[in-house]
Amino acid sequence: MLSDCQLPPGLVAEAFDIQTLRGVAYASARWTPAGLIRVMEHLGTRGQKALDAVSPERLLAAWEATIDSLLDASGPTRARLDPALTRLSGLSEAGLVAGLENLLSGSIGPAARDMASMARPASDRRPVAVFLAGNLPGLALQAMLPPLLAGRPLLIKTASSEPLFTPCLASELVARLPELADALAVLTWPGGDRDLEQPVLESAGRVVAYGDQPALDDLADRVGERLVGLGPGISLAIVGGEVDPDEIAMGLARDIALFDQRGCLSIHAIYT
Repeated sequence: MLSDCQLPPGLVAEAFDIQTLRGVAYASARWTPAGLIRVMEHLGTRGQKALDAVSPERLLAAWEATIDSLLDASGPTRARLDPALTRLSGLSEAGLVAGLENLLSGSIGPAARDMASMARPASDRRPVAVFLAGNLPGLALQAMLPPLLAGRPLLIKTASSEPLFTPCLASELVARLPELADALAVLTWPGGDRDLEQPVLESAGRVVAYGDQPALDDLADRVGERLVGLGPGISLAIVGGEVDPDEIAMGLARDIALFDQRGCLSIHAIYT
């Protein structure tokens, strides 16, 4: 059964329930502030030591192998995951496959090598906490690799409305690089609970958050300058007069339709 968490070795949630969301049943971990304190302490101690033993080259190789595997929509992992993501996202089967292909293919090759070439050991080695939004599956692909390349342990909070892709991604990566297990945790809890989230926000050196403006304002009020907010945006296409519309029309149409206009790169207007 799919789960909404991926934990370092030796850590367990207080309890597990079977949740059903939009017809998808999965194992859901329950958390308390004390449980989140244990997770952050583990990441800040054993997680840092684990990353010291992992070279960027090995991490990048494991990442590329993981993404290559997930790009195979007929493979065992996607066969298990895609039906659930289709229900949770509300996308069509073809729309989900196209969207994940877009995100996955943009996370390897030159893009991943660029991130590796720019990665520098961080002076602040405290864990990074990432809060994901629920409008799209696959947002963790943008957020997972850079902190790990910089030698910083990582906790990712998934969106309650799509809690399954990110634990699966983390599990696949750890399977290819077991030393990474102590430095990576994926958890799910209802966002905005200040008492529950306080241990995470206090222990994190940096908080990266995707979401609407009220959610980002709430986090900014609690963590101040440590927040990197990725909030609402709008994307435009500009077509020059020298461009043949027939050569770009299909690409523009695909970008407009992709993710049912829910992506940060979904085109809202075309200027010619």
